[in-house]
Amino acid sequence: MSFPHPFDENRRVGVKELKEILGEKIDEATAISKSAEKTGSLNSEQQKRWDGLMDEETGDVSVVRAALAAAMKRENEEKNLAMLKMMRQGSGGSGLIDDGSRNPLLGSDAPRFRCMTSGKVIRALNHRERIGQAASDDPLTGEPGASVGAIVHSLVTGRFDYASQQQVYAATGGVGSEGGYTLNPTLSTQVIDLARSASVALKAGALTVPMDSAELIIARLTGDPTGYWRAEGVDITASDVSFDRITLRPKTLAAIVPITIELLEDSANAAMVIEDALREALALELDQAVLLGTGAESKPRGIRNQANVNEVTGVGTPSDYAEVSDAVGDIFNANFTGEPSKLAWIMHPRDAKTYDGLTDSTGQPLQPTPWAAAVRRLTTTSLPSTEGGGSNESASLVGDFSQCIIGVRTSGAVIQILDSGQVTDGSNKTHNAASQMKKLIRAYMRADVALLRPTWFTKLEGITAA
Repeated sequence: MSFPHPFDENRRVGVKELKEILGEKIDEATAISKSAEKTGSLNSEQQKRWDGLMDEETGDVSVVRAALAAAMKRENEEKNLAMLKMMRQGSGGSGLIDDGSRNPLLGSDAPRFRCMTSGKVIRALNHRERIGQAASDDPLTGEPGASVGAIVHSLVTGRFDYASQQQVYAATGGVGSEGGYTLNPTLSTQVIDLARSASVALKAGALTVPMDSAELIIARLTGDPTGYWRAEGVDITASDVSFDRITLRPKTLAAIVPITIELLEDSANAAMVIEDALREALALELDQAVLLGTGAESKPRGIRNQANVNEVTGVGTPSDYAEVSDAVGDIFNANFTGEPSKLAWIMHPRDAKTYDGLTDSTGQPLQPTPWAAAVRRLTTTSLPSTEGGGSNESASLVGDFSQCIIGVRTSGAVIQILDSGQVTDGSNKTHNAASQMKKLIRAYMRADVALLRPTWFTKLEGITAA
């Protein structure tokens, strides 16, 4: 290596210097790749240097990237320790984080789960919280950095309209021999957050549980405990409370978004367009899995197909809110302890329009029942509207969505920019990167779904159009 080894114990290489070194190495690899495109192949000297730069284990780029990640983590930990020290000093040594349950950096009310195999405590996230740090967030100042859209735009166009050159270098994980780019894991976790930010299930209250392994086992309650009155000297009757285990095994959700070079170069909001395209593609599929997943080998089992979920069948064309009240009543009968306002009702937009248009005998808007009025309403086209013999039936879901957990493999999110290849979209339209001057943005993430209290959900089936 022509630079000080980033893991040299005799010299601590900082984040800034490592980003500069990484940029230089990626520049060199890019130059070799472009030269090969012109000549059609690499000569022996170029091949040797390419291997020295891009080998997955020993290449300069891989080594510097690993060192950069370690340096950012180290500096971030030092920052957090300094913050905690100040908090302790400010509280007069009262020990705010004696047991970790009141860590001010995590939030006092954050839901936590304990893995039954490792014993590790994992904090769940709501839809407003993000998993990934922005690609160029300064680990010491916390200043926001470049987004996925900004980095992708720069790599595709060669311009730095939305991100600095240094930010782009730091975000690039490697240059493929076919000319494509792979973004580093820090940036790729933003892919997860893009999908989460637009997910209706998460907006309804579903929780995200970050996973750092291929499997996560947690316990859940399957039967409520019962107390008994007893006479003096009489044995206490044992409660029939029961538990079982939930095993989360992430499945892969992937999307390819074709974007023309002209759109990327000419649009004033190109970075936003890229992010919106990824968000729409991933969030829609994530919601379909959470709400409707069949549980097949390649797909999670969604709420509709989970065991022990309540069901109201044969709704037909709604004329009032009776079935919605029945759905809420089933949840209360399962010992739900919250208020109706804690529940959410997710439906297809077609059905939302039907309920919104209900009128009484005088032609005035029909007032919902108190329970139906209290639940939060959300819509998504992820739910069906063409089921049944007449191809016009739909389903909706009512429940306490905080009892739905989405396990997400944090190291399983990848975003790549491909210069070549051909794909076919859902409308059977073919997109060829080379002949149509398009870039193919490929993103994937891994997730699984589980319910802590299935009986706190009700599915309404057989809803037909007005």
